Amino acid sequence: SMWVAIHEDAKGAPGRILGAQMFAKGTHTGAVDLLRPMEVDRKYYAMAHSDDGDHAFDQKKDMPAKNADGSAVMHAFMTVAAAGTVQEN
Repeated sequence: SMWVAIHEDAKGAPGRILGAQMFAKGTHTGAVDLLRPMEVDRKYYAMAHSDDGDHAFDQKKDMPAKNADGSAVMHAFMTVAAAGTVQEN
């Protein structure tokens, strides 16, 4: 099993974690419950974290998973406004 944690952007790098969800090996879709909503037009990171075996997420013990080259397994993405929403200035 692997955790997927959603990190806020902190000056171009993964920052605070908004939420995490455990996924079984081979799972390719799912959702992560967040502690607070994402903001429009902001960068976030979905990062894989290894579970230490207790099936409870702890960012101090469940370290980011690494590729063969030693870099973190993650994907950066930008949020966009939902269709039909009105932004007030």
